[in-house]
Amino acid sequence: MMQKLSMSKDKKRRSKMNDLIKITTNEKDEQLVDGRDLYNFLGIKAKFSDWIKNSIRDFDFIESVDFDSFSKNLDKPNGGRPTKEYSLTIGMAKELSMLARNETGKEARRYFIECERKAKGEIKPLTLKESLLAQVELIEKNEALQIENKELVKSAEVNAPKVDFFDAVVDSKTAVEMSKVAKSLSIKGYGRNNLFAFLRETKVLRPNNEPYQRFIDMGLFRVIEQKYNNGKGETKISFKTLVFQKGLDYIRREIEKKRR
Repeated sequence: MMQKLSMSKDKKRRSKMNDLIKITTNEKDEQLVDGRDLYNFLGIKAKFSDWIKNSIRDFDFIESVDFDSFSKNLDKPNGGRPTKEYSLTIGMAKELSMLARNETGKEARRYFIECERKAKGEIKPLTLKESLLAQVELIEKNEALQIENKELVKSAEVNAPKVDFFDAVVDSKTAVEMSKVAKSLSIKGYGRNNLFAFLRETKVLRPNNEPYQRFIDMGLFRVIEQKYNNGKGETKISFKTLVFQKGLDYIRREIEKKRR
């Protein structure tokens, strides 16, 4: 009986989501989400125009790839100045839902995953357990890509030269360790260890201090492989997170947001 009630409740929830966040398709058969629908569902406090523009800027979403923009008259039958609206891919909608960092965002993300599965012919609705398993699968795929990236940097120099921090970051292609990032930021209370803790808390770094794949793809971080001796004559491998200049700027902005 309890299972039937749970299934009925889940069905009602999906129906409500479908009413609040409409999924459409374009001529390429790609699933699209109306940006304002998602904004309203997530309950974002900032103005819609500020929220969408800041999200595009801060997370490097690309027009015609992740979203399209268009002008539209909202509830203005007699004309008037049109508003700028946004049509988002399912991938961008899922990422924005995750960035909301609340239960509503998690619910929206699971809904979008379910919509993707239905589009691929997997009609059976996702249970909470299936949704969690899907997220684990995504993490594992990202980790596999990360291992491939590490293979490409095996020949890289193990220890960065001890040079002045300015020289180390003046070229955006050069990445530096977190202690030098802390030195450059020079923000009270944010030394090396606290920076790692802050980035783990904001879901930029994993519990092992390695960045999630999307932040590597954004050009913020790099992970290098290091060899060390464990004292038993055995050579072991460890991985170290380095930060590009672009990543340093991103960290500074995130700390400033928290301190407001």
